Amino acid sequence: MGAHGTGISADAADVVLLVDDVAKVGDGVAIWQRMLRIARQSIYFGMGGSFVLMAIASFGYIEPAVGSMLQEVLDVAVILNALRAR
Repeated sequence: MGAHGTGISADAADVVLLVDDVAKVGDGVAIWQRMLRIARQSIYFGMGGSFVLMAIASFGYIEPAVGSMLQEVLDVAVILNALRAR
């Protein structure tokens, strides 16, 4: 519990509760699970989209300039998806 603990124990801990209420652990676990799900979605969408675009571009169907713009659009979509974790 971070309210009455020392700074050293807070630095060494993986999780620090700032309120003296153990019931908040369940809320922390729920937040962690949601963040992990969103991070996995972003990874799969970003890498999968990049691989698909690279495969299409390797056959010459996408010009390099268009491919770079599509990659930027894909990156922005992944960033916006990650912002949902807030």
